[in-house]
Amino acid sequence: MAQGSTGAERSPRLPRLLDFTRFGCAMHLWAVHAVSVSTHLGALAIGGVLVSERMSRVPWRKYRYALLPLGVYCALVIVSTTQSMDTSVSWDRTSKLASYTSVVITLILLRGELWVRKVADGLIIVGSLVALYALGQALIIGDLSRGLGDPALRLRATFSVHTTLAGILTLILCVTLAQLAAGRRAWRWWKWTAALLMVTALGLGLTRGAWLALAATLFALATLCGWKWLAAFPALALGIFLIAPGTVVERLTSDFDLQLPTYGDRLEMWRAGGQMIRDHPVWGVGTGMVRHLYPEYRTSGAVRENPEHLHSAYIQAAADNGLPTLAAILWFLAWSGWCAFRGFRRARVEGRSDIDLYLASVLGILAFAVGGLFEDNWNDSEVQRLLFFLIAIPGCLAAGEDRSTPPSTNRTAPH
Repeated sequence: MAQGSTGAERSPRLPRLLDFTRFGCAMHLWAVHAVSVSTHLGALAIGGVLVSERMSRVPWRKYRYALLPLGVYCALVIVSTTQSMDTSVSWDRTSKLASYTSVVITLILLRGELWVRKVADGLIIVGSLVALYALGQALIIGDLSRGLGDPALRLRATFSVHTTLAGILTLILCVTLAQLAAGRRAWRWWKWTAALLMVTALGLGLTRGAWLALAATLFALATLCGWKWLAAFPALALGIFLIAPGTVVERLTSDFDLQLPTYGDRLEMWRAGGQMIRDHPVWGVGTGMVRHLYPEYRTSGAVRENPEHLHSAYIQAAADNGLPTLAAILWFLAWSGWCAFRGFRRARVEGRSDIDLYLASVLGILAFAVGGLFEDNWNDSEVQRLLFFLIAIPGCLAAGEDRSTPPSTNRTAPH
């Protein structure tokens, strides 16, 4: 009897613990604007997973599309670190691999449409608040043209650099646009408002890589959900022009000026990175060593003497840890993108309510992949954390024990 009563006492605690742990995982993602808080919340979520019964029922087979290439990547980075030109520097930087548990706890805890949708809607609210904060900065700075050549004056909200703000807003905007395109009518007015705020902040942020990622997202949206979405291009251009005509037009026209020093400097960074890859093709120079070795590879045409990174996630990854590691990243993005697209296509055929979540995953992975051509977003912890959530969505939905709503007649599936 004693054992039976003990089991009866414990049983209601496990669901409460699970809900608490799920909420901690959600907060871990919503607090992306405060990376230290987000990291601690993620650690608490891991602790909750370990003491709950959730681990015993994990459908690992459904998650192999994300965990297999990511596991290979982590193994290659560790081997590369042992071959580094300065192992003390590389081991210190390799500790960032612990943050990759974010994708694991998301897959374990947020199974089912209900919780994935809660997190997605929460992210839209977070993106709106971050965009409002950035627009407030724009009012304080006033003459945004001062920020064209000075990264310290560029809009960055609560983040350390302007590129992180741009990457975060781009990925959350993908979630927002997916819901709007899939015709989810609940509270659509505030989601349109959120999209407008984020697009405006992106426009005034003057980060051209994010603009290119947004353009790719809109093109994909037009391809998947109807070509009427291409009308967003002239609408966005006109709106941003009316807000800040001189500054934004100058930034847009500079995209076609190959004589700009920033273009030349970026090409010199890529040349230096290419030389590092040629000298160390298999294991790279070691995690975190690119910055230390850049002066040795720096060409005479380079402007900056010691940049933080090579302004390309793919060149940076290959230079840091070798070509096999770059292949693992591409495998991770490609396989995850294909699974998301396959889920979207199946949800559209079946008229399911989770179609927008699959679409958000497709758009987010595409935007990240395009943005990585010109920024080292793979090593940006805040941006990468949101990417992991978007990549986890297909697995979370496929393994979900609950679906929040049946196929709705109050929704128009994209076609």
